[in-house]
Amino acid sequence: MADGQITEAAMLRGLQDIRLPGEAAGGVLAEGLAALGLGLLLALALSVILRPLMDRKPKAHVETLDDRIEAALALPEGDRQLALLRLLAQHDAVDPAIYALDGLPDTDALLARLQQARANA
Repeated sequence: MADGQITEAAMLRGLQDIRLPGEAAGGVLAEGLAALGLGLLLALALSVILRPLMDRKPKAHVETLDDRIEAALALPEGDRQLALLRLLAQHDAVDPAIYALDGLPDTDALLARLQQARANA
C-alpha cells in the first residue's frame, strides 16, 4: 500500500459510498417527469396493442319482430305483457284502448295490435 496502489476490497468499499446529491440534474422533479413519461408511453403501447382486440363486431343476426314476439311469449305472464307493450311502443303502435282499468292489457289484445302494426308497416 505504500507504493500508492489500491486493493480491490478498498475500491469496492469506496464505490458503495457514491451517491448523487438530491439537486443533481433536476432532482425529484426530473425523476417524477421521467416516471410520468414512461407511464404515458406504456399506456400508449397498451392502447395500440389492445385496440384491435376490443373492437366490437356487429351482430350477424338481426332479430325480426317475429323473433322478438316469440321471445316475449316465452316469458311469464306479467313480464310477457310488459315485453309486448315495449314492442308496441317501439313501433309507435300503442293504443290507449287496449289498457285495462285494473292492470295490464290482455296478451291476445297486445298480439292483435302488434299484428296490425306489422301489417301497416
